Amino acid sequence: MLLTDQPPRAVGLLWYGLRMWIEHGFRALKRMGWEWERTRRTDPTRVARYWLVLAVATLWTLAVGTRLEDAWQPSAGALPHVLSVFQRGHLAVQQQVARGRLWRRLRLGPAPWPEPSPALQVTCHDAPALPGP
Repeated sequence: MLLTDQPPRAVGLLWYGLRMWIEHGFRALKRMGWEWERTRRTDPTRVARYWLVLAVATLWTLAVGTRLEDAWQPSAGALPHVLSVFQRGHLAVQQQVARGRLWRRLRLGPAPWPEPSPALQVTCHDAPALPGP
């Protein structure tokens, strides 16, 4: 159930579903990949610069992971995905830096917009009008 203070038809249910992706992105920034909790920065200017570096590094890592994901063709006996796109890209970037050979061309293309499941039942209830002053 989704409760919102927005007009029911103005809320994209699938947009709201992307919220989990955003929260996972924060998790990657904090703990999984960049270990933000280990920093001891408190000066807002330094924190802002550091977050800019993390944002660029995250974009680069996701671009590498996406390139690997796009190139991966599962075979009949292949194992399912055990690494996220971020983790796959992070490992690849570490290997590239160690070898001194970075990919020069990366791209991030938009994923197709997800279509709602035919089994999804959507019912909108408009809020009653509030009495005037």
